[in-house]
Amino acid sequence: MCGGGGGGLLSPVSMIAGAVLGSMLSKPKVPEVQAPAAPQAPAAPPKSQAASQPDQSAVRSAAAAAAGGGGGAGSSTMLTGPGGVPPSLLTVGKNTLLGG
Repeated sequence: MCGGGGGGLLSPVSMIAGAVLGSMLSKPKVPEVQAPAAPQAPAAPPKSQAASQPDQSAVRSAAAAAAGGGGGAGSSTMLTGPGGVPPSLLTVGKNTLLGG
């Protein structure tokens, strides 16, 4: 049987072509859009705290440490130590326009 009738059997090419053609002709599926939820009222703001006075002893000790007075470590850093950097290391040996 060489020729025309396939006896009702479809070739794979015709099946694929039919599926593609059928999908092109069918109506596209549109996703359903749900209505947005009603907006909710914002939460109440937190109550304000009562005012309090600062800890004066902590303020005084921080000021004394910054001034170099008690505590020992007020003017030191991990790089320089409590003595700071010696002034002899700060000179470059010539006049500069940077205040020298």
